[in-house]
Amino acid sequence: MALLLLCATESGHPAAAQQAAACQVTHLVGSAILLRDGASLPLAPGTPLHDDDQVVTGRNARLGIACLDGSTLVIGESSNLSLSTFAALAEQTGGNVVLDLLEGILRLALSPESRRERFEVKTPTAIAAVRSTEWITETAADNTAVFVIDGTVAVRSRAVAGQVLLQPGFGTDVPRGAAPTEPKRWGQPRVDSALSRTSLP
Repeated sequence: MALLLLCATESGHPAAAQQAAACQVTHLVGSAILLRDGASLPLAPGTPLHDDDQVVTGRNARLGIACLDGSTLVIGESSNLSLSTFAALAEQTGGNVVLDLLEGILRLALSPESRRERFEVKTPTAIAAVRSTEWITETAADNTAVFVIDGTVAVRSRAVAGQVLLQPGFGTDVPRGAAPTEPKRWGQPRVDSALSRTSLP
């Protein structure tokens, strides 16, 4: 989940010019683009990433991102992730982080030293609040699936009341307009599929 080493002056992003990059691309398999200030730029290892950047991966792509606090992300194929509030990943403590997964699949591993006031992954149907060190979120138009590899994650619907707390090995689905399903231990085929689609070579 190809870097141009885009400098802030080249991106035409005044805020980015003053703000140190919280994270940067480390791995790319296939193709991915960066949407920033109305421009579309190819991604490559070394590309710095900033608040409000949007990353879109192509078919069969994998994009790896490393952050200054030690956290890592892997974005799977055909995914669209908005780095809505991202700069706090430049520090190990404090600050809010909000990622909007518009479609596709994301694997996120927090550094053990990372402590956030708020860390959320939002999708069209759900919000996953981090209490975890590693988990996977996958979303399509009408459903979001969340699976915990290590740690715990609180998942709630964006439409109705109700929240579930996931432990390692357990997942939930959040259909559009509905509460999260009861936590369920995922079968090995589903686990293997999620892991393989968010693994770097």
